[in-house]
Amino acid sequence: EQGLEEAQGTLCEDERRVAELGQSLEELEPAWQQAREAEQASAAELARAEESMHDWQIDWDEF
Repeated sequence: EQGLEEAQGTLCEDERRVAELGQSLEELEPAWQQAREAEQASAAELARAEESMHDWQIDWDEF
């Protein structure tokens, strides 16, 4: 019976911790999404800059 009580106590603690982690994830989700969008925008801007540099290099070589 002591083992059962201990297991139930552990289960309650685990359930509480899962709920806390779920809440933390909900709080962090908007910031994570914003960072992901910023990363994608930066990657697109880098690709445009590299393409412009490549085009400039072609013009320079033709000059």
